[in-house]
Amino acid sequence: MARNGSNSSVNPFEDEGFRGSWYTATVLRPPPKKASRKPRIRLQFDTLTDADEEERAAKPLRENVDLILVRPIPPRESRRQFRVDEDVDAFHNDGWWEGVVIAVLDGGDRYSIFLPTPIYQNAEH
Repeated sequence: MARNGSNSSVNPFEDEGFRGSWYTATVLRPPPKKASRKPRIRLQFDTLTDADEEERAAKPLRENVDLILVRPIPPRESRRQFRVDEDVDAFHNDGWWEGVVIAVLDGGDRYSIFLPTPIYQNAEH
């Protein structure tokens, strides 16, 4: 899972407003082979940058994170229908957010998702 160049999904932020969010990243340095109490991994994020919005040449954010906060990228699903009250990950604000379907719209072509994170209560996808 955590090899150089492999893609992962990461939830590295402990801030309340980011709970339940996952961001895609590429492994730059896997955890050491020798076991440690809290193995860490070096990542480069695909959608997050380390620059202020005013800075023009934003570079991809690189961070060391605890291995326990890294998961494989979920497989792509072919088109499927979701049901009300179903748990989903919805792409919103550069990341995947854990949410729940609260309404099926347009005959199942769109959904209203409840995101329980305090900053973003609802997002339509």
